[in-house]
Amino acid sequence: METLIQTIVECGALRKLPGVLAGHTGEILLVADDRTHGVAGEQVLAKLKAVGFTVRECVLRRETSLVPDENALAEITQKVGADTGLLIALGAGTITDLTRFVSSRAGKPFVAIPTAPSMDGYASPVAVLTLNGFKQTLPAAPPIAIVADPEIMATAPAIMIQAGFGDLLGKYTALADWKLDQLVNGEAFSDEIEAIVRTAIDKAVESFEGESAPLTRIRNLTEALIISGIAMLKWGDSRPASGAEHHLSHFWEMQDALQGAEGHLHGTKVGIATILVCRYYQQLFALSQAAVAERIAARQNEPEPVYRQRIAAVFGPLAPSVLHDLKDFYRDSEKRSARQRRLLDHWPTLQDWVGRNVAPPERIISLLNQAGAPTAIEFLEVTQEGLRTALENAKEVRLRYTVFRLAEDIGWQIG
Repeated sequence: METLIQTIVECGALRKLPGVLAGHTGEILLVADDRTHGVAGEQVLAKLKAVGFTVRECVLRRETSLVPDENALAEITQKVGADTGLLIALGAGTITDLTRFVSSRAGKPFVAIPTAPSMDGYASPVAVLTLNGFKQTLPAAPPIAIVADPEIMATAPAIMIQAGFGDLLGKYTALADWKLDQLVNGEAFSDEIEAIVRTAIDKAVESFEGESAPLTRIRNLTEALIISGIAMLKWGDSRPASGAEHHLSHFWEMQDALQGAEGHLHGTKVGIATILVCRYYQQLFALSQAAVAERIAARQNEPEPVYRQRIAAVFGPLAPSVLHDLKDFYRDSEKRSARQRRLLDHWPTLQDWVGRNVAPPERIISLLNQAGAPTAIEFLEVTQEGLRTALENAKEVRLRYTVFRLAEDIGWQIG
């Protein structure tokens, strides 16, 4: 697979930064926050000034957590001048998304220098921002290069490293949902991309399970997250890396936004959600083909008024947006009947594939324990009632076929 983005992941990677920027002219705008600037800001400045670059800094200083909102965007935009040739994002997800959005709107390239292996979005062509108080995903542009030093990444808070590992484990169920979509709906699927992503995940997982040195773990985790991001960029959307586990995380994030709560890191939620989705797969695909046929025969469609009332009750002011995005696609009876016939015909094949490729939940718990990451739903302050609500409604956050939609087609709910 072409990398599409120049990628350097090695100790001492910053020494190669001037070479990455060779040929670029104009002033460089370095974007960071208090912590990330303290970790590597001076190193970056020294490397660039040593070869003659002029650098302007935009350090976003906050007393609380940095929010990727209108204020932060304005602060960075004000520092972009006519002579700005390139931006550098020195940070993790928030700094990178802010910088990618501003650079895209300004028509300037940017380089990502990650400071934490906390997520897979460094190569992303979209920016996740909080505008008007709500999280939104907006078109932007990927970086022209990612320069990652494991020694710098290793200084990140442990919870950020654990979040990155949780986000990575979520790719296992995301790949399963992608395959499910292919087998049930005939959707496009890339064996090449699936194999590359799975190999990168396995390599990172092996280093966390074994006796690998801490920097080796960080390097493998970082590489796997970047490869996952580039896979999404190559495929054209997040299908190779985001499925039901991400829908659960997004659902909780939407609920946090409605309640004005900050919530936990995205990858932390994805890790815990992956346990739940693996359990969902395990119990659903334990059904026999005959049992599936019986459930389909007995299944009744949710009445339209009940459906809309449920969406309004669960999503509140976000309900109109949810309904608009879904476009009633999964309420089409003819399409559902066609899916039911196909999944019933392919049930033995699906069972075989799931049995070979989806880990039991105990395996995910063990892996998260190896990383010191949380595994209990209670860590997210989600009650059992709240969990049931999430499992029933997370499928509504995106128009994408996952194991949750398959369960809906069958008329099955986890016990």
